[in-house]
Amino acid sequence: MARKKKVETYDIPEWAIYFLEYWESDGLTEEEVDMITDFVEDKFPLGYTMDVHFDDYRDLDFYPAFGQACKTVKVDFYSRKR
Repeated sequence: MARKKKVETYDIPEWAIYFLEYWESDGLTEEEVDMITDFVEDKFPLGYTMDVHFDDYRDLDFYPAFGQACKTVKVDFYSRKR
């Protein structure tokens, strides 16, 4: 049985949350999808689950986990390990 381990908390752009959860890119540009995919491949090569804290956000975050300054939401990511 695979165990989950809390990896880290990131400030994720609000526009990326739906894609990270469901991998549906409706409304996103190819560049945005590439940014999210690169982030996931770099940080969670074995996969992840996440816990989104919608009540913990910044209206304008100059240093999101990826992309340009925007509204971000705190997200705890749990990676899979063997």
